[in-house]
Amino acid sequence: SLETGDSPHARIIVLKSVLWPLLTCLGRCYAVLDQIPRPQTGKQKKPPPPPGMLSIQNYTDIAVFIEFLVTCSILPLVQQNVLPSAQDRARCSLPKSLAGRIPRASLLWGCAVQNTMSERNIPETIL
Repeated sequence: SLETGDSPHARIIVLKSVLWPLLTCLGRCYAVLDQIPRPQTGKQKKPPPPPGMLSIQNYTDIAVFIEFLVTCSILPLVQQNVLPSAQDRARCSLPKSLAGRIPRASLLWGCAVQNTMSERNIPETIL
């Protein structure tokens, strides 16, 4: 089903095939941006923005990605004992800047897959 993926290991597949490579690329991008030299500031009243500065929209996109990454990787494994449920997090805890940028159902997907695996007694494996 769409809610839990076609495989009980769909969450791991998405993490390894999509999210982890994207996170790795994002880290590389930040490493390159950090290496850009700062321009010399003369007698300007207002200093120029730092090299590689991202827009608010770019930062919000990255925040959405990280929220999805957390809800697919960490949250399904610790939510029952440590954090509010995925439903509460998606309903109440999202910052306004993220609301509407990612469907709430996608934030619940990782936990739905993990719950299905737990109900079927399928062990968590790294494929």
